[in-house]
This record gives sequence, structure tokens and C-alpha cells, in this order.
Amino acid sequence: AHGRLLDANGDRLVNRSEFGEFLPRFHATPIQVATLYETFANIVQMDPITLDNIIVCLAVTSRDPFPNDDEWRDVAEMIGQQILESGSTYARVFRSWDVNHEGFLSYTELERGLRQFPALKRMTADNVSSFMDYIECGGTVNGRVSMFEFVRAVAPRSVATRIQQFLVKETLKSIWIVRPKLHRQLVRCDSFGTNRVSLSEFRSCLNLVNDYLEEMDLRRLTGLQIESVCEMVSRRGQVEYDLFIKGLHVIDTHNEA
Repeated sequence: AHGRLLDANGDRLVNRSEFGEFLPRFHATPIQVATLYETFANIVQMDPITLDNIIVCLAVTSRDPFPNDDEWRDVAEMIGQQILESGSTYARVFRSWDVNHEGFLSYTELERGLRQFPALKRMTADNVSSFMDYIECGGTVNGRVSMFEFVRAVAPRSVATRIQQFLVKETLKSIWIVRPKLHRQLVRCDSFGTNRVSLSEFRSCLNLVNDYLEEMDLRRLTGLQIESVCEMVSRRGQVEYDLFIKGLHVIDTHNEA
């Protein structure tokens, strides 16, 4: 369904106009749409962007953190790597596994697809169920796997990292607007004046500033955005918040340049 919405003329390419017609459905502004398309084009080194590449970029952009399950993460990465080595794309493989063309993979379709990989031929029924549960952690748990869920699971982390770096930058611009209130919240958590707070305290303060953004009729930070910032600034479970606040000034200075 998303493929038809993204590629209205069916040429397997998504140009700026098609992308601009798709994203506003999710309340993105024209500037955000243009910037995001430019970011995707730079990452995949093409303009217009193929439909399958757009699907990868959108899927990893909306990826929620996966559980710390090394076994299934390694399996997912192995599948992704072998798909690339075969010269195919994640979306194309998904379509080939989706034999009834419903836009989702059933348990049976997923099992049949997984067994195409030599290393996975001996997967048990319980293994397939567990892997399906792992994939669905990146989307909606409903007993079937969407294309976006599949791509989120098997796409390389390097693509996700590059896109998330852009998204974090945009997030920091929002935090800059409410930085005085954020700073006051952080100081309250810092009873001994060390300029440091725990990661959990920092996360709680970021959640609080969402109320301030809402009061200003600005978009609230998503859980993924908050986690991305926390991952970026934490060191051994601690955050030097004074350094973080001062770093926001650099972003504001660049915006004025």
C-alpha cells in the first residue's frame, strides 16, 4: 500500500513531488519533507530515488529500538547481508516471499522464505515464531510481518545511524527553544551541583520539556527522538548536562549563519 502511495506513476522511482505528496499524510511540513528527501538522496547517492531505497530509508527512520537479543539480531543482519550480496533488495525479497500479495508475511510465508538461506534450513517452528516476534518488536505485534517491519529488521545499522544523526540534529533544534526550562529541571536533579545527572534523570527531564513544547504549539519529541539524544550524550550512565546545554548554542549559532 505504501509503495503505491509513494510511487503514484508506477515507474519504481520516487521523485520529490511524489515524496512531497506522501509525507504530509504524517503531518510533515514542506521544509521537513524537502530536507528529508535531500538527506535520503545524499545517503543513497541518487535523485530521483528508487522506490525500494525510499522504503529502506523510511523504515529505518521510523525504527523503534529492538530488544537486546543478540541471537536474532545476528540472524537479521545475516539475512540482510545475504540479500545485498545476491544483488536483490530487501523490498524485492519481501515481495517474492509474499506469495498471496496481501502486503504482509504470514508465519508460513516467513518460514518458507527463511528456509531459502542455507544457514536457516534447520530452523524449528519455535525458532521461526521467536524470530517473527523479534521482527514485530519494530512495529505492530499482530501475527504478521509488514514490509516496513521486515526492512527495519534486516537493513544495515549504518544506514539507520546516518539518518538518525540527521533526526537528532532536528530534535536538538526543538530542545534549544526550551533550553532554559530544561536546564532548570536538570539543576533540580543535581543536588550536589556536579553538573551531572543520571541517564534516567536526563531522560525524565526531556520528557518534561515535551509539555513546554506543547504549550508553545510545537511538536512533541517522540520516544525514539528522546532515546536517540540519550544515546548520544550519555557516558557510562551519566550525562554532563551543562556541556550538553552549551552544545545547543553551537546549533543555534549555525542556524543564524
